[in-house]
Amino acid sequence: MEFKSYHKDHDFLHVGCEEPRAYFVPYESKEKALKNNRDDSAYFMNLCGDWNFRFYESFEDLEDDFLSLPFKEKMLVPSSWQNCTEKGYDAPQYLNSNYPYPLDMPHIPDENPCALYSRDVIVPESFEDKKVYINFEGVDSCFYLFVNDQFAGYSQVSHCTSEINVSEYLKAGKNKFDVLVVKWCDGSYLEDQDYFRLSGIFREVYILSRSKNRLKDVYIRKSFNEDYTLATLTVECDLIGNAPVLYGLASPKGDVIATSESTESTFNIEIQNPLMWNDETPYVYTLFLTVEDEIVPFQIGLSEVKIENKVFLVNGKGVKLRGINRHDSTLNGYVVTTEQMVEDLLLLKRANVNCIRTSHYPNDPRFLDLCEALGFY
Repeated sequence: MEFKSYHKDHDFLHVGCEEPRAYFVPYESKEKALKNNRDDSAYFMNLCGDWNFRFYESFEDLEDDFLSLPFKEKMLVPSSWQNCTEKGYDAPQYLNSNYPYPLDMPHIPDENPCALYSRDVIVPESFEDKKVYINFEGVDSCFYLFVNDQFAGYSQVSHCTSEINVSEYLKAGKNKFDVLVVKWCDGSYLEDQDYFRLSGIFREVYILSRSKNRLKDVYIRKSFNEDYTLATLTVECDLIGNAPVLYGLASPKGDVIATSESTESTFNIEIQNPLMWNDETPYVYTLFLTVEDEIVPFQIGLSEVKIENKVFLVNGKGVKLRGINRHDSTLNGYVVTTEQMVEDLLLLKRANVNCIRTSHYPNDPRFLDLCEALGFY
């Protein structure tokens, strides 16, 4: 099979990918949206688990018919293939200031390992007449996606979500997803951080089914009066279709304090005597945006950050930041479960840390919600 080697061409970062958007998962009920456990959503299909796997010492070793060859091995998703040290696929590599390959910018070495991941997915009947997207939350360094042996997309942003519309490639029943992951791309020159170099699908992969009329993106801005007795949320929705937006706002105690409907894509919500967020009192409001049969929750901490006369102010009061740098680093490499994220944050709370620097790259989007809920700048 012939396809363009986008990972060698610095004119391309993404092919077939959606524009970046705010992180959210839609739910079919208010109860599920309030709990905000995405695995419970009827519109969410988790693709983590064992995938068929084939490793190549170099991208140049790919056979013309590599998508149709049988598999002999499995690989857990999410994971990094260097962590399977007993398999001898590759080795973890730590570097700080040097590049991990001969410097020949913007070119990358010919000896460039890659791996093919493959699995079958049964698309449920509930996904019919929906737009279907696959989301990769972290793949290092880049990947090519094939659905039913058709090229569907390419992306080379390792620690951010890549979302690809696969609706046109799907058929009723069983569908084959193949992901070719390449160790180095021309973008690797920009990702030369001081950390372990690991490759593979290292964060979760999932499918979202979306309605015809839906929320595409959102920007939520916060403003306050001088004494913080009034907060205003300005909600800017990027909508597909012309359905109205129903919205509701729940207080940190769970009481519904505002509900209405807007036919405009931008609207304001006023909150009298708001409970202000800081690291010691991490009060969190929940905003629900409903478009037809999709309910999307957003966690909101009401706070205002300023620097005045060289003083860092949160809600008008001076704050000292006691921070740490944090890497996604466990015995499983870059793979960090939500339970491990919570464990990290509780450990840091006990150490009187109130500020986290997510060293060099975006974290799992759920980590940011945990920081807001537990009180971290």
